[in-house]
Amino acid sequence: MGRLTERIARTSPRTRAVVMSFLLPGLGQAYVGRTGRAFIWICGIIAVGVALDRQNQRWIVALFGLALSVFAAIDAAIVAPGRPPPVEPPAG
Repeated sequence: MGRLTERIARTSPRTRAVVMSFLLPGLGQAYVGRTGRAFIWICGIIAVGVALDRQNQRWIVALFGLALSVFAAIDAAIVAPGRPPPVEPPAG
């Protein structure tokens, strides 16, 4: 295993879910098995994007997208478990 893979394996599921939800709202919720919440976040980001796409000021769309990403990451931190299950070393 490479260094990056080992580092990712050592991070908690909560951290992984938060990063995933920040990058794409709903992805972290799907990662921890909360598919209903994931669907709501993904639909929300699409709805906001479609509703605000008609505006001439693109910075508003970017601002709302960033705000949704932050709120989705906070939600993922709330619903995700804090510690990963113990990993047993490979035999051999």
